[in-house]
Amino acid sequence: MQLGRDFVRALKQIMQERNLPLEVISSGLEAALVFAYRKYRG
Repeated sequence: MQLGRDFVRALKQIMQERNLPLEVISSGLEAALVFAYRKYRG
């Protein structure tokens, strides 16, 4: 699945460019998804 590979590639690029561990990236992504869900669902 191309979208999944592109997403993983983008995450790895962010990790390298900003020198961030995977845990920081994943927790930020999780927080953004929760925020978007709550905003959408009211």
